[in-house]
Amino acid sequence: MRSLLLLLIMALLTGPVSAPAASYEEAGDLLMERRYAQKLLAAGRYEEALKQARQVLATARRLFGTEHRDTAMSLDTIASILRKMGRFDESEHYFLQALQIIRTHHQDAPADYAAALQNLAGLYRETGRYTESEQLYREAIETLKTVEPKDDQALISVYGNLAVLYQNQGRYAEAEPLLKAEYEWALKAAQPDALSLRMHLSMDRQRLFLADRMSSLAGLYLKMRRTREATELTAAALEIKRQILKPDDPRLIREMNNLGMIYRDNGRPQEAEGLLQQAVTSARNVYGNRHPELAVYLDNLALLLQRKEAYAQAEKLQQEAISISTHSLGGSHPTTLMQRNNLAVNYLMQERYTAAEQLLHDILTDSLAGPAGTHHPEVATRMTNLADALRLQGKHLEAHRLQTEALRIKERKRDDLFQLLTEQQKLQYLQEEMAFVRLHLAHTRQVLAQDPGAAATALDVWLRWKGIVMESQGRYLDALYRTDDPALKQQFEELVAVRRQLAGLQLVQPAPQSAQSHATRIELLEYRKEQLETDLTKRSAVYAKAGTSQRFTSNELRKLLPKGAAYIDFVLVEDWHFQPLEVRGLRYLAFIVSNQPGATVQMLDLGPSGSINQVITDYRRQIAAQAGGGKADTSRLVAVAAELHARIVAPLLPYLQGVSSLIISPDAGLHLLPFEVLRAKGKPYLLEQYAISYVGSGRDMARFGTSVASSGKALLFADPDYDLPLHTGEARPHGELLAQLTSLQFSRLPDTKVETDAIAGLLRHGTQIKVQNLAGRQALESTLLAQSQPRILHLATHGFFLQDETSGGSETRGLKAVQLIKPASGAAHTQLTNPMLRSGIVLAGVNRALARGRDDGLVTAEKILGMRLPGTDLVTLSACETGVGDITAGEGVFGLKRAFILAGARTVVLSLWSVPSRETTELMIEFYRLMASGTPKAAALRQAQRTMLKKYPHPFYWGAFQLVGSPD
Repeated sequence: MRSLLLLLIMALLTGPVSAPAASYEEAGDLLMERRYAQKLLAAGRYEEALKQARQVLATARRLFGTEHRDTAMSLDTIASILRKMGRFDESEHYFLQALQIIRTHHQDAPADYAAALQNLAGLYRETGRYTESEQLYREAIETLKTVEPKDDQALISVYGNLAVLYQNQGRYAEAEPLLKAEYEWALKAAQPDALSLRMHLSMDRQRLFLADRMSSLAGLYLKMRRTREATELTAAALEIKRQILKPDDPRLIREMNNLGMIYRDNGRPQEAEGLLQQAVTSARNVYGNRHPELAVYLDNLALLLQRKEAYAQAEKLQQEAISISTHSLGGSHPTTLMQRNNLAVNYLMQERYTAAEQLLHDILTDSLAGPAGTHHPEVATRMTNLADALRLQGKHLEAHRLQTEALRIKERKRDDLFQLLTEQQKLQYLQEEMAFVRLHLAHTRQVLAQDPGAAATALDVWLRWKGIVMESQGRYLDALYRTDDPALKQQFEELVAVRRQLAGLQLVQPAPQSAQSHATRIELLEYRKEQLETDLTKRSAVYAKAGTSQRFTSNELRKLLPKGAAYIDFVLVEDWHFQPLEVRGLRYLAFIVSNQPGATVQMLDLGPSGSINQVITDYRRQIAAQAGGGKADTSRLVAVAAELHARIVAPLLPYLQGVSSLIISPDAGLHLLPFEVLRAKGKPYLLEQYAISYVGSGRDMARFGTSVASSGKALLFADPDYDLPLHTGEARPHGELLAQLTSLQFSRLPDTKVETDAIAGLLRHGTQIKVQNLAGRQALESTLLAQSQPRILHLATHGFFLQDETSGGSETRGLKAVQLIKPASGAAHTQLTNPMLRSGIVLAGVNRALARGRDDGLVTAEKILGMRLPGTDLVTLSACETGVGDITAGEGVFGLKRAFILAGARTVVLSLWSVPSRETTELMIEFYRLMASGTPKAAALRQAQRTMLKKYPHPFYWGAFQLVGSPD
């Protein structure tokens, strides 16, 4: 992506250096000649500018000798022109000469010395000599700190240039605070003080400086995919420049181009075309037809035409842009390479594959040999484009190699970004990047599925991307839980409070008269939440990064597998076909890793996902009929289970010989299926054949061996008094809760009290664990959320999941779903967009609270995120549908499971459908009896389910529960 940040052309050197005498007239003439060279440079007439600058240097040496400031300025002018021309070696030579002159007298003229350091640092930044560039910028900063009086603007500008260096390296986490500080300083400087107001002094210079800082920060946000912020900043910068500058001012043209690019790339083509066309027209009027800045604008307009499938018009503009840039900058200049790349993409879209391949090969060769090196994000883009061209011509092996390398580069960029982004920003960023990952896996399936080496490589890629947002958030939250920094702890407490306020407001459907104020409160809280998350992510990054496993592979995973175990990783991918290029739906793939002798990584194609998901839906429908007390078709349930077994289990069996336990990482719709309930016709259930546990990603296994101290107690909640009056404030006067929650009534669950009483006795007599058993009036939300690091947390109550239909039964522990309310006439409809509000459990007082329009006792997954559970070995959610939520392919289920794992729980036991209360009590008591006698968690749950199977053959009674996380 093209950066919107514009390099500083140069900084004028000031200050006296001893030299031969020259007349004022001669010095004035020399200054005018130098300014003329700079004017030619600005006009893009580089050869003329260089010739003029050489004459100026000769005159300066004749008048002042070789050690004078004017000689240094003349050398600097030549260096700047050569840099613009892409003649970097020659440019460095002249910049070094200028710096050497100023260094001799830097104590007398520190500002001049800092400017000379910046100029050379800018060249090194552009040519990829990042270490040297950073050293020079830091020396410039230290030098400016000695200047008296203090020059804040100069200092803040150097920090801004250092931020550009970090941005070029993909070090966004370090770039953002510098650019934000620069922006905030400029914002403050642009506010007129009392004297300025009294004297009616113009603030135009300060406002233009602010607009440039806005543009710089917007450029970073674009690279970070924070489009909304980038758009707002760029639009504001353009408005400032329109108010101050003339229509043909290059600074205004540049900003129009910037905003046009953003609109073009974010679904606003009409607005984009107007701005980009105006930028081209104005640039031709100002610069003529051969200026490199015009080439940039031409290329940007061409990309818009390309998206409108006006390929011939786009190509014409691209050829003109490349001709200008090649003449002015050279064919290997970064700007020219980018324009050549865009032309190659145009060829791909026109199916001119041979031409595209040749051009992309040349571009990649030049890029790898250039200053950016082999790890720059632009190199990954060019590798990906070349891989596309090769695939489309059937050259699959080379395409596969290139795409693998490109994804490794993308991983480096992602890991740096994730030190800075909020969870929502990470998910947005990942949407586009995961498309490349899935394409890579789909391509492997198409052409290399039988190659064990290719299958292992593909799994290695998938292991480093699947569930990466959840892992990143887990490390960040874990760092906050463990920190001793009181400021961090205080900020985290505020974040938890803001989240819970938001959760309450987002469940409210406001009345028409208060809709605007309600929306404003939510917007302000969301803004504060984003601020806190961003700041906490940055401040905790040093701790969070220490826990990451950057290069987790299938070989490392194999070493972590228990004896006799196999790991099965499911993947949802697009069904790509490359000749011709098209997507024919979606498919499920499965990777298998085992530690059996001679076993290799296997990659299997399970077929179209749509039909598999439909069968899963059919199975769940049959279970729901049993749960709702309706007419259940047992024979249909058996047939559907057999069909699922044939589709997603039978293809795996040849590779599971000698395997006794399975660790499964589902994807997409497979998250809604407990594999234990599957069986071939006339054969035992998988429950009877394998010990099964689940993980979000294979990387999760790397942390199973770690442990954190807990409080050592078991905390049990059961049979809450849902009608308990709560003194938590007045009813909401301006709206009602969403989804007709106010009309709901949760009935008591006396079986759950029997359950926790029995569990408490088992734990007290069979273990050394202290037990706190809370029921009835004591089973409060406030008590739950105040707990910190219990060893065991058991919640036996109603659960809920909000979707578009209602079902459930009086004998189950909760509602399968609650239908969202249609707003009353004239009311604004509130969308429940946060998936972590769609699922939860209920505790004491919820009926009274809901009737009063409050959410007390309604414990959503969003509220759970604020709990501190590192060291909690087991969370058991003995309620309905606690494993259900909004599903994101590659990232998992957003609901209670995600919330408890992010809060720190090592293992979570949860359900995938409405569970019968009495039978669940039996299951749970047996589960804890086995654990209290020393049986590991996963084995205990399996044995308990097998016991229930013998007593209650229907899977409804025993099959809903899954164990996610560490099986031991």
